[in-house]
Amino acid sequence: MGEYSLYKTFANKYRTSPTKVIKRLKKGKDIVITAMNKSGPKDHRLVKTTDFKPTTGSRKAKVDNYPNLKPYMGWSELETRVNANYCEICGRFDGYFEVHHVKKVKDLKDGKQSWERYMIARRRKTLVLCIECHDLLHAGTLPDWRFMDDRAESVVH
Repeated sequence: MGEYSLYKTFANKYRTSPTKVIKRLKKGKDIVITAMNKSGPKDHRLVKTTDFKPTTGSRKAKVDNYPNLKPYMGWSELETRVNANYCEICGRFDGYFEVHHVKKVKDLKDGKQSWERYMIARRRKTLVLCIECHDLLHAGTLPDWRFMDDRAESVVH
C-alpha cells in the first residue's frame, strides 16, 4: 500500500497516471530516478520495493466522524457584505450587486484611482458594487462619489 501511495504522489505532482509513473520509475525491485551526469545518465535508487511493509489494519477500524459544525459557524465577512445589498462605492441599497475581485492587493499599483485606494486602505481584495458601478469600474470611468453633490443623478439607469 505504501509503495502505491508513493506512485500516486508522484503521479499527482507530475499530473500523470500512477501506471505511467510505475513504468518510468520501477526497475526490478527498486524505485530508480535517472539523472544526467557529466559522463551521461546515471540511475539513483530511491527505495527498494521490499522496504515497504504491508499494512496490518483492521477492516473494521473506527473512523473519526467529526460533527458538522457548518450550521453553527458564522458567515464569512464577504458573505455578510454581499447580503447587505449595499454598494461600497456609491452607497446604493437596491438592485443587483456584484463582487469585483483582484488577485493581489499589491497589484493595485499604489492606488491611483479612488476605488484602488479604498481597497488598499481596507486591505481587501474584493469590493461589493452595484452593477452600474462595476461596469463603470471596468470601463475605467468610475468617478469618486465622495466629491459629487447628488449621488442619485450620477448612477446610470
